[in-house]
Amino acid sequence: MLHMHGTRETRTKARRGWRLLLAAVTLCAMAVVATGCGSVLAIAGYVAAASSIKSFLDDLNPDEPTYTLSGYVYIDNAADRIAVQADATLPTGGNWELYAEAPLSLDTTPPKTTTSNAQGFFQFTGIPQGENVHILTIGTPGGGQVQFTVRLDKPSITPL
Repeated sequence: MLHMHGTRETRTKARRGWRLLLAAVTLCAMAVVATGCGSVLAIAGYVAAASSIKSFLDDLNPDEPTYTLSGYVYIDNAADRIAVQADATLPTGGNWELYAEAPLSLDTTPPKTTTSNAQGFFQFTGIPQGENVHILTIGTPGGGQVQFTVRLDKPSITPL
């Protein structure tokens, strides 16, 4: 048992401090349970921002048409955000710049990986037509990652 000395006001403030600390620890523990231990680091890391994407069905081989997915990766280091744009246009609101040499992966079967070029451009080709929804993962400075849900048949991208 913890014994506190001092005035009643001092003891009340001390109890409130301990309760706030306990609430913060409980909140962190809930985040670990909800997201997994590895994801807790994302609280202080980069986040995925509103984005747009370009995809099209490549029918050069009519017997086995495939999708091509492409875009430009942007980073806002001041706000720890990453965005994807269908065209080479800066996202609005923030200190965005092209993210050159960004590591990207797409959860196709088998998985596809690439790196954005000096202009932030990336492209995945040969994605089977039956696989329309994927997770696009982009590595962040410092070793973290952000993820987006990508829909190919109706081109859209949503931050996870």
